[in-house]
This record gives sequence, structure tokens and C-alpha cells, in this order.
Amino acid sequence: MAAARQEILAILPADYDITGPWTSIATRLIVHGPTPPLAEEHAAVPHRQVRFSPEVPMCLIVVDRTIAWVSASKGGTHWTGITRPNAAVDSLVSLFEWLWRRAGRHAAARGQVSAVQQEILIGLAAGLTDEEIAEGLGLSTRTVQRHITTTMNLLGARSRLELGFVCRLAGLPDLPADGTARFAAAGTGTHR
Repeated sequence: MAAARQEILAILPADYDITGPWTSIATRLIVHGPTPPLAEEHAAVPHRQVRFSPEVPMCLIVVDRTIAWVSASKGGTHWTGITRPNAAVDSLVSLFEWLWRRAGRHAAARGQVSAVQQEILIGLAAGLTDEEIAEGLGLSTRTVQRHITTTMNLLGARSRLELGFVCRLAGLPDLPADGTARFAAAGTGTHR
């Protein structure tokens, strides 16, 4: 990392040692896995922005958007280097930027998703229609749709499909053993 002159983009486990040259260069870091006290130390270093994500596809380090190291192991072992000119480096930067936009939002937004929105997410995950969810929760269909739109905006999802993916990353909803039980008790549960 001593060769870095402008920036470092990295996806690393929370316990990865990023001391030394990492502290003097602009760094954006996505930390994954459990967040021990060391993860909080990552955020305390000047020139460093840190976001947390429960799931990532790999470990990655990109230096000055010209050199990348990739590890298919989420623990950051067995690194492979890629240099320019190579479209792979550009693709890895794009992947990082996509994950960056979504990381951190999830943890912060998770606490902002209301109990009603959680119930609606459970209904969506169970494959219920908006009408079935509304009936099961004693709400109007329009109110359910407004809650879905609010949740999508909160989590940065642009479609219901993306909402499902983002909810998975954020660990939402907190599913009961039988996600449809609340709706079945209300006389709903007829799936599309």
C-alpha cells in the first residue's frame, strides 16, 4: 500500500490489520463480519471513511484505481493482483462503489424501520399481495403501499426486487419461526 498516492478502496474483515501506510492516504473501507471494538478503531483514523456491511462477495483492495488485489476468501487470504490496463480493475471499482452506496445505510436504516414496516416486509417475504397484507394488518392497501415506498426510500431501493435484496443484506425483517402466522390468523395467507 506504500505505492498509494491518491486513494485506497477496500473491503476487509473487521479484524484485518490496516495500520501503517493506510493511515496517511484517503481510504474508503467497507468492513464486514462481526464488528468488534477494532472495527470502531477503523473509523477513528484521519482520512478514512468506514461503512459496515454484513455480507460482501470478497475481500478487495484497490489502489489509486489502477491496481487491485482480490481474495475470494472473506478472511482476506490468498490474494491475486490485477493491474491496468485491465477492464477488471474498472469492474472491481464499480463493484466497490455499488457496495459502498449500500453499506452502512443498512445498519443505520435497520433501526429506523418501524414495527409496522417490519410486519409488511414479513408479508412481502411470505409472497402475500398488498391487499392480503393490508387485510392481515387491518390497514388500507394504500397505507401498506405507502409504508413499502417509505421503506424502499429509507433503504435506498429503487424496486421491490432490490428491496428484497437490500433487506437480506440488512437482516430485515426479523422473521418469526413462521412468517405467515400473523397473516393466517387474520384469515389471509392465500398466495398468488
